[in-house]
Amino acid sequence: EAVLHSSTFIIGTMAVPRETGIYGAIGTSATCTAQGFIALLGLAVPLYNNALNLFYLLIIKHKMDSKQFSRKIEPLCHAFSILVPLSIGIVFAKLGWIQVEQPMGTICYVNDNAVILLGSALVLVF
Repeated sequence: EAVLHSSTFIIGTMAVPRETGIYGAIGTSATCTAQGFIALLGLAVPLYNNALNLFYLLIIKHKMDSKQFSRKIEPLCHAFSILVPLSIGIVFAKLGWIQVEQPMGTICYVNDNAVILLGSALVLVF
């Protein structure tokens, strides 16, 4: 996952639509959306790190049995870590919210609408 996510930065401006006028841009709107989608999938990495932190917290501090964690909590951690980035990527791609942000953008990622939506969701959750 991290290698796939990192590849979006290696590709850099090549995925950016040519018509943006950004140096090195040779892509299309489809390559831009693909780059942003793959970058969004990279959110799985910190989510898996949080799952590992939860594992250690429950095992060490709360003395939970590792088999109990594996049966009850681990499947939820996997589902959350995979489905959240995948769902966000699909929705944002469908809404057209993955694009290069001008004038300073050099890769395709979520636009301001997506950032506002994610920020609002985090405020509501926490």
